[in-house]
Amino acid sequence: MYAVILAGGSGTRLWPLSREQYPKQFLPLPGTGESEGASLIGATVDRVLAAVPEDKTLIVTHVDQAGEIRRRLDLKNLYSGPGFGRSFRR
Repeated sequence: MYAVILAGGSGTRLWPLSREQYPKQFLPLPGTGESEGASLIGATVDRVLAAVPEDKTLIVTHVDQAGEIRRRLDLKNLYSGPGFGRSFRR
């Protein structure tokens, strides 16, 4: 079994908290403080890794957000591209 975590979006629905360069997956979750791993993406990865090995866990994101995800998480399977997101076309 593989787990695929979709971590894209421009952050428009939770504005003004989230922005294009600081979308919802990087926001701290309520009640978790400001520590690393307290974000939505961090909590999601923690839950997934409890059930699926890291080598079978993939994160797909937009190229603009890949650097921040790499900085926050120590995962090797990160895929990014300019077309990933709601408007992705083949």
